[in-house]
Amino acid sequence: MKMTTLAFWIPIMASALPAFAEPQVVIDTDFGGPGKAFSQIDSAKGLRITGTLPEGWSDNSAWKDKVVADYKLMAEGERRFVRVEQTSGEGLQFMHDLSALHKEAGYYRLTFTGRSVIGVSLGLRDVGKPYTTVKDFAPRMTGQWKDFSYDFRLPQRPQPFALFVYLNSNGTLDLQKLKLIKLSEADLIAEIKAKYPQAGTGNLLNQSMFPLGLPSGWSIDRDYSDGDDMQVGSDPNVPGPSGSPALRVSTTTKGIRLYGAPFAVPWSFETHVVSASVRGDWKGKLQVISGRDFFAETPLSLSGTQWRRIELPFKPVLLAPARALRLEGKGTLWLDGLQVEHGSKICSPGGICLSSGALRA
Repeated sequence: MKMTTLAFWIPIMASALPAFAEPQVVIDTDFGGPGKAFSQIDSAKGLRITGTLPEGWSDNSAWKDKVVADYKLMAEGERRFVRVEQTSGEGLQFMHDLSALHKEAGYYRLTFTGRSVIGVSLGLRDVGKPYTTVKDFAPRMTGQWKDFSYDFRLPQRPQPFALFVYLNSNGTLDLQKLKLIKLSEADLIAEIKAKYPQAGTGNLLNQSMFPLGLPSGWSIDRDYSDGDDMQVGSDPNVPGPSGSPALRVSTTTKGIRLYGAPFAVPWSFETHVVSASVRGDWKGKLQVISGRDFFAETPLSLSGTQWRRIELPFKPVLLAPARALRLEGKGTLWLDGLQVEHGSKICSPGGICLSSGALRA
């Protein structure tokens, strides 16, 4: 069963000070160490897979036809590794069982050292039907040795799963080592606080004013982007409380769904707040999202020419992918002074929040 590749990959917090407990080691493989020889040969299917893999690992490609591949121990100076070479067919994959992990949710860190000039995917996938992929990764590998690291959360699952490594095409993958450890939430929070002691200073958005219209990284949902009545752009005739031309969003027939640029939240275990200055005649809502998940939303029901300052507190999810804002609605809206800051409330009524972070154009 072929795995899908990840549309985005999760950047990792570098290991830092202090830790509350020793992480639980789930996999710790030296691919250059001792291994067990195996062969899977079926002339009728055109299948020939041979080689050596360390304890705990096994090839999982025999269900495909016409796969020809070899797992070979190699050495370059003092570096020892396994070279996985697929010369025919498609669908080569090998796996390490993780049967015990599906019973409860947890936080994990996957690290490995490898190189390849072909596409390679790694994923945690159910070992039985419907072969659902729980988490997957698409490392940007090159012909040079490189270390990779991913932190992620695994949910509780109804059935066991395994870690799979999949070659996207014919070619070679060199693997030196791979490690999977389980971390406590306290471990992760301690690392984040050590790396970002100030909780992410000030405004976490790259742009919060709109003198040139829609900023880089913003987008209009494709289902709403072809309406003749829709207009989005800077309005020099309506300056916002910041003094910069406000962003004017106008649509009547179908409405609009507008996505802000993704932003990072260093202290993703504590409450943050979105704030913005708005005016116009508008009915809709403002949301904080991460992929398909919603963290928070607030209705936007506006009328008149008076500027209002709105706030939307939200609690991020630890190790969630990048967050973004989503604006939905219909009518005419002017937007200015958009901010995201650490804390639960940062604005005084009618004011622009400049106490801890400046606005950015």
